[in-house]
Amino acid sequence: MTAKNLGASMYSSGKHLEATNLLTDTLPVMQRVLGNDDPYTLSTAMSLGSAMLSQGKHEAATTFLEETYQAMRRVLGREHPDTLFCAMSLGTAFGARRLHEEAADVFRDTLAIQIRKLGAEHPDTLFTKSNLGVSLRTPEYGEEAANLLREALEAQRRVLGEAHPTTLRTSMNLANILRPFGDGQESKDLYLLYVD
Repeated sequence: MTAKNLGASMYSSGKHLEATNLLTDTLPVMQRVLGNDDPYTLSTAMSLGSAMLSQGKHEAATTFLEETYQAMRRVLGREHPDTLFCAMSLGTAFGARRLHEEAADVFRDTLAIQIRKLGAEHPDTLFTKSNLGVSLRTPEYGEEAANLLREALEAQRRVLGEAHPTTLRTSMNLANILRPFGDGQESKDLYLLYVD
């Protein structure tokens, strides 16, 4: 487990290439020793998929995370924290490939579970709501996206604070959506908050 933990630590500290290399070497060993369905093996696979995504390997990461997500749902259950975390990575991978509907489906499912299990104002729930809003940044869903981001931003300001990085990211995402789809003044005000 040490190599898996080291790989996850490297990933968290921004060393995505090193993490990918270590996790790529570690995963086959874990699969052979522990089996494909072992929770540690699945967690390592999820970390590897996330590291691939961070390196811009969107298509490969999507395929890898999709397989890992399905395995986690089967082995750990839909509501397990690792399964939900993998769903977030998968939704992000779909979004990176501009597969907005697929991303939105994953985020909606995850959001419903998080609201029920964690509560509507848990930081993870708010992060998912923000990601759902971003995934809907198409002309067809622009108003829904802006409303989701407004809700997430309002709650994040209350729960996390105005200057928290997640709050600032949501503010910027809302500003980016409002610029083409909505209120130009609100967008400008959000940009000014972000840069201050």
